Formats: sequence, structure tokens, C-alpha cells
Amino acid sequence: MPLIGLKSLIQDVMGFVMRDNFCQAPRIRGLLVTALLLAFSVSPVLAQDTDNTQKEPLRLAFFNDYAPYSWEEGGRMRGILVDVMDEILSRRMGLVVEYMGYPWARAQEHVKSRKADGFVTLPNDERRSYVIFCELPVLIGTYTVFVNRKNAHNPDMADISSIPDLKRFVVGGYLGSSWASRHLEAQGVPIVWTNNLESLLRMLAADRIEMVSNNSAVIKYNLRLLGLSDKVAELPNVLDQAPFNLGIGKHSPYLSVLPEFEETLRKLTDDGTIKAIVERYTMSAPPPGPAAHDSIR
Repeated sequence: MPLIGLKSLIQDVMGFVMRDNFCQAPRIRGLLVTALLLAFSVSPVLAQDTDNTQKEPLRLAFFNDYAPYSWEEGGRMRGILVDVMDEILSRRMGLVVEYMGYPWARAQEHVKSRKADGFVTLPNDERRSYVIFCELPVLIGTYTVFVNRKNAHNPDMADISSIPDLKRFVVGGYLGSSWASRHLEAQGVPIVWTNNLESLLRMLAADRIEMVSNNSAVIKYNLRLLGLSDKVAELPNVLDQAPFNLGIGKHSPYLSVLPEFEETLRKLTDDGTIKAIVERYTMSAPPPGPAAHDSIR
């Protein structure tokens, strides 16, 4: 029955109730039962339609020049973080998501000014002032040491467990690497600077410097792009780490998705799905894509 007919039927029932004694109006029972049955059969459908209708996409802002985590190519966003968000939010949770790329400062400002719903980044006090972070990290970026493969079993290098341990070696860095400046140079590690990351990795592969310390995924991704993975080895000890968490703006109507997001993320972390996405960029055949920049911290 159309909704207009249902409304008319309910009004008819109410009219009987108002002007007749209920017990003395036998046919009202049939009308009332019919109206109630229709109401209960229609309302779940209406509620389901309302729940499943997403008026606006969930808009996530990313750094557009931060391979392998996120970058823009051919007018669309690519990268580890984009793939993980797409797997969880789009494929598993059924949401319509828009992935937007900007210079990093502008991406953050878009979330702060309500032009985007959220981002995936390192939680800090300033960002917590305008977003709510999922407490479970999407992934954790690690900072490790890379050496020429022929030095991989050097006992002096194998003993490296902290940043001050690097002072004994010739360590390379590339201009613009904020992590090398803030963490290595600031702790007294002498740095041999190169113009860019590609030059740095080629120097390491040629054994012209002893080691490089930076974000593991960034280094491994670029080694693959350059065809140098067989010439460079990663030492096992982690010197630093930085979590990437989903943050949703306090203004956003999508704050309510965070509990389901965390539950889904936990399942995909436990079953190895997140690890497999990362390894597509760092362990298998070289992916197409641009060279990377330092981490956003």
C-alpha cells in the first residue's frame, strides 16, 4: 500500500477511536491490526533506506607527494595509506570515500577548516584539537638502518641499536629529509648530504657511504624503483617508529564510523591483510610510481 493510503487508513482508525467506544466498534479491530502490520512492515524498509543512503562521501585528505604512502598519479591518489583506507572503508564497510591529494600543510588545513572529514597521520596535541583519532594505528612506520649488502654481517654494524651508535660510521642523508635533520644530526651524528634520495641510495649501493637511516618503507620502495634491492640490506634493529592513525574531524558526521573502523582494522591486521598491502609496495616486483620524499612528522 502506498504511504498516502497508509496514512489515510491510520487516520480512519483514529477517527473510529475518537467517536466510538472501542469495544462497541468491532470492525475497528481489523482496521487497527491492518494499519499496525503495514506500519511495522514499511518502517524497517524506510529505516534501511535512510541508513544506507550516504548523502555525501567521506572525504579524506592526503599528502599528494609522499610515496609509497600516498601520492597523486593520473588524477587519482595511490599508495599504501590509500589502499588500506579503501580496503577498510570502501570494501569492508561499504562507504563511499573520496581521496583528495594536496601539499601536506594544505591537506591538514582542509580537515581543520571542515573541507575534508579526516586524514591518516601521526597523532599529536595540535591535531587532536580538531580531530578524534582511532586509537589503533593503521600501521606503524619504522626507522631502520640500511647498509651495503656486503657489510650486512659486519659485527660492528649489527650491534647498532640506537641513534648515538651511528656516530662511528659514515652516514648519508638527503637534503630535505626532516627526520635526518631532527633525529640524526640533532643527536650529533655527522651526515654526508646528497641532493636527493636517489643519489643517496646509489652512493650506498656503490659503497661510497657506510649506511643510511630513514623510514623503512620509503627506502625499500625506492630501492625497488631503482633496481638496487639486491645491493643494499636492512639491519633488523628499529631506531624509531611513528604510528599512522585515522583522524576524523570533530565536526564530521562520520565520527560515528570510528568504532566499526577500529574493529575492522583489527581483524585485517590480525589476518595479515594490512601487511600484504604494505608488501605490495616494498617486497614484490617494482611498482610504477614516483620516487618518495621523507615522512610527514
